[in-house]
Amino acid sequence: MIDERVRDQVVKLLLDGELVEAEVEAEDASILITDRRVLVIHGRAITMNCPISRLRRIQLDVERGVPATMAIVPEDLTVVPQILRLADSSLVTAAAAVGLVGARLG
Repeated sequence: MIDERVRDQVVKLLLDGELVEAEVEAEDASILITDRRVLVIHGRAITMNCPISRLRRIQLDVERGVPATMAIVPEDLTVVPQILRLADSSLVTAAAAVGLVGARLG
């Protein structure tokens, strides 16, 4: 769950009319998908703020017996890719979020 102080920071980042479409809980982070960008929040820090148009890849990996992971890889090599272990309860939301982003990558 996103700390309220960080949520306030995120709201200030959003552009007029920008909508949060999905929120996915990872084991140690939260992933927000808007209609324009992907944000990753660890604790009180925003560790990724990447426009969807600047993403190279988003991938959901599900394997029996291990936690699911989401990989978010930007085009910009100076931005650290995020590999996040997902909470079991977030799998359906994560799949929908990957679909939302994937539809905009093409």
